[in-house]
Amino acid sequence: MLIIKLYGFLTINIMLEKVKIIFFILVCTPLFIFSQNEKSSNAIKAKIRVVQKDDLVNIYAKAINNSGMNYENLNYTLFLIKKDQSNNFSKNRQSGKFSLLVDETKVLSQQQLNINDKGDIKIFLYVRDSNKLISKDSINIALIDKKYSSEKIEEKNIVLTGLVIENTMTKLGKDFYDNFNQISQLNNINYPFIIVINEKPSLGGRNSEVSIVVDDEVLYLFRTQPSEEYLYNNALEANRKIYKYHIKRKLLQEKEPTY
Repeated sequence: MLIIKLYGFLTINIMLEKVKIIFFILVCTPLFIFSQNEKSSNAIKAKIRVVQKDDLVNIYAKAINNSGMNYENLNYTLFLIKKDQSNNFSKNRQSGKFSLLVDETKVLSQQQLNINDKGDIKIFLYVRDSNKLISKDSINIALIDKKYSSEKIEEKNIVLTGLVIENTMTKLGKDFYDNFNQISQLNNINYPFIIVINEKPSLGGRNSEVSIVVDDEVLYLFRTQPSEEYLYNNALEANRKIYKYHIKRKLLQEKEPTY
């Protein structure tokens, strides 16, 4: 009889321990999920700062960590597009990898311009976490008569040629962009418009959706797949669509009446 009671006591203790474990899991799991989501949120801020000193304008491209976590696999891309008084364009692209500690602000790039060189400069800064776009900033700088003025700009308001803006989020999106860029360079066509490559999560699936946008019009759209051949074929087809659009656009402009 004593053995039976002891066995029953052990059974109750085991059941209580199981209840404690289940309760611990239920309580701690939301905290763990929250901690993961905190890092995936837009806690990193891209910032372009412009400072004038005498006849020089200093441009600082920064990344600011507003979260309580460290980031190890960050990278940035900086575009500087300059138009001189003769409406000639020049482009400069910089990129690199970096990390951010908790609450750290880091200068990614520094440029210096002479105010005497009159013109117009548009700057774009993109910051990515493992190829996922997490923040961006842009600014327009006008260098006029020993002074400068700056304002935020939208990419669609730029008028220049031969620029491809990459807004990819995943490695597959980045691989597509690389294929697209290589094919475009081989074709050696300087298109008189901006090509924007966007990527976003697709509804109801694990893969993403990539779109090619020109003049606010989606020219090509597809869902990514983990296949090099598939991504290359889509890059090839996207280039064909853009070329056809370019020819059609050119013919329409030639038919427009001049006054």
